Amino acid sequence: MEALQAILDDVAQVDPRAKGVKPQDLMDLRYLDEMEKTGFFDKLRL
Repeated sequence: MEALQAILDDVAQVDPRAKGVKPQDLMDLRYLDEMEKTGFFDKLRL
C-alpha cells in the first residue's frame, strides 16, 4: 500500500485526480484474505 501511495503522490503532481484515489481502492485482496483464512500459508511453513 505504501509503495502504491508513493506512485499516486508522484502522479498527482501531473494529474490532480490522483489525489482522490486511495491505494486500497486499486487492490483486490480477496484471494490473499481467502488463503489466510483457509490456512494456506500455514501449510507452506511445514
